[in-house]
Order: sequence, then C-alpha cells, then structure tokens
Amino acid sequence: MLGFFQGDLERNVLSFRDYAKPYFEIVDDRLVLRNVPVASPEELLGRRFPSPALYIASLVRWGPERLRLALSFGNLDETQAGRVTLHILDAMREAVLRRGAQFVLMIIPRPITAHGSDTERMLRRWAAETGTPMVNLRTAYLRLPPVERDRLYDGHWTPYGARVTASLLAAALRRHLS
Repeated sequence: MLGFFQGDLERNVLSFRDYAKPYFEIVDDRLVLRNVPVASPEELLGRRFPSPALYIASLVRWGPERLRLALSFGNLDETQAGRVTLHILDAMREAVLRRGAQFVLMIIPRPITAHGSDTERMLRRWAAETGTPMVNLRTAYLRLPPVERDRLYDGHWTPYGARVTASLLAAALRRHLS
C-alpha cells in the first residue's frame, strides 16, 4: 500500500525539503538516485551560497513548473515531477509484484474538493493503465458530513482523521482484495 499525498509529486524531485534529502532524476528512461549521501545540516550550513544570479536562473527555469505543480493544473505527466513520480510508481509496483504481493495506491487529498486535482487524475490514469487497485480517499471523504470532514486534518491527520481513514482503508482493501 502506497499512500500518495498530493504534495509528494513535487517532493519527489526536490533535493531539500526541511532538510537535505535524496531525490530521483530520469536518465535514459531510468531512475537515477541523486544527492546520496545526504549532506548533514552542519555541512549545508557551512557551504557558500551560490550567487543571486543562479537563484534567478533557477527561478526562470523551474518557476513555471513549480507553479503548475503547486496549483496542480494541466497534464502533469509532462512535468519533470510527473515523469519521475510515474517512474517511481512503476518501479515500486514491479518490485511488489515480483515478490508475489499486490500493490495498492491510496490517494490522500489535501484539500478535499468536489473535483479531483490534476495530480489525482494523473494517478487515476496510471492506476487504470497498470491495473493497480486504487483507494481514493477524496471520494470517500466527500461521503462524510462536512462537519466530520473538517475534523480530518489539522496540518496532518488528526487522531480522528487517522481513525476515519483507517476504517475507510480497511473497507476498501476488503473490497479490492477479497
């Protein structure tokens, strides 16, 4: 079971999010792990910062894609983050299936909207194309009364949100895997 939070799309290609982290790039249609070993906070703080021109060049190059990801619009399969994410999903699914297990994708929405985001649409297409069972928490959450929906998150799942999600997930797994 992979729980995919909409923010994971962009995080898959970042080398830093709160702390330095590994990330993937696609080279010759293969995933390549980068930023390993990961620099310690002390190491990062000791580095000389690049010139402001480098930041501006980075913003010009990656700004439109970052905005597109932040707003989750358009065909995200065409973005670097979308391509890397789909390659990661393919690799995870293949590894799970090789071990004789079933790979299940769970989409974790934030925010919970009546219409899914483009990230959700990309993931639903991938699941359909690969025959991967999918649990879409957005549709399950929308069946809850609004007052209960408002109690699911407080930045992260609240204890109430975790209980509700666990119950929804258990019911979906029984349906998908029975």
